[in-house]
Amino acid sequence: MDSYVADSGTLNKASEQQSINFASFSNDDIYVQAESNEGATTLAGPLAPSVLSENAWHWVEIHAVLDKDNGQALTEIKIDGVSRGTSTSPNIFAGRADFNRLRYGLVSAGSSGSGNLTMYVDRGSISSTERGP
Repeated sequence: MDSYVADSGTLNKASEQQSINFASFSNDDIYVQAESNEGATTLAGPLAPSVLSENAWHWVEIHAVLDKDNGQALTEIKIDGVSRGTSTSPNIFAGRADFNRLRYGLVSAGSSGSGNLTMYVDRGSISSTERGP
């Protein structure tokens, strides 16, 4: 989820942008992070890449109660129905634009990745209830 682009289609100022990312970095570990131009907060992870084995379908869910206050926010990642990490650390930043976009797949990639980048997304959705495997 992010707020990089305003509903009008114009790019928000860096000081207004924020995102929650389900990501893998150069060491291949998997994280859920809240991020702004002031830095990133790890909400879940690092998880070993083996939790998403290759050549197999996996059900990945991120549950989020968005809040800027510690203890009021909730972020949880479930993989194949198993909770792999939970945090009550803030997952939004005060004074930032609201989230207005959800992107699936390989939405950006840096040069420090380790090898081939292929991802298939079968069913992306937003729901107020757990969809579960």
